[in-house]
Amino acid sequence: MSTNAKTIGKELVDLCREGKSLEAISRLYDDDVVSVEAADTPGFERETHGKKAVEAKANFWAASTDVHSFEADGPFPHGDD
Repeated sequence: MSTNAKTIGKELVDLCREGKSLEAISRLYDDDVVSVEAADTPGFERETHGKKAVEAKANFWAASTDVHSFEADGPFPHGDD
């Protein structure tokens, strides 16, 4: 079954709006995902490779960060995707 980018994007945004960003990683990210930050951060290099490593980074961030508000818009597909 083929899923287009707009469908995946909508599911991603919906999960994030529901506060389920960690579930979004688990359900939607490929095993070979690469997460790229603007710079190295304490405990993490600029690039994180693989779903398990990205999940670990996201769990660390969630446990060490207080989020006071959050909004997610989109998806914004490009072209006919």
